[in-house]
Amino acid sequence: MSTNTKLFGLHRLINQHFDDAVEQTRMVLQAGGFEILADINLTKVLEKKAQEHIRRHRIFVVCYPELADRALTIAPLSGALLLCNVALSHLDDMQVEVTITVPLTELGAPLEPHLKPIADELSSRLEHVIFALK
Repeated sequence: MSTNTKLFGLHRLINQHFDDAVEQTRMVLQAGGFEILADINLTKVLEKKAQEHIRRHRIFVVCYPELADRALTIAPLSGALLLCNVALSHLDDMQVEVTITVPLTELGAPLEPHLKPIADELSSRLEHVIFALK
């Protein structure tokens, strides 16, 4: 099991069956105060288009409502930057890769100064999520 930060967010390898990792991730997100806005079974979409079997992929689109509300109050056009993707990729029977994008920081653009504390808190909450995965 490893954890690190990649260019596009937080990353961790966990030793679980894919379905168990999906369920644990869902529970950890909800326990951490995140709202799951969408649950995308990317495998089904890709297999339908590619007409071939691919490894399993699942994406949760989430936000932290209280922080999103604060950010939208400060910068009404920041809505698209508040969503977070939590992607799970099946590597083998007992290994799943989890990658979490960190909203407000991913584009590398300078932030409105009043958004920085919100971005920092959101990053901290997402780090708690990734570290809670076993």
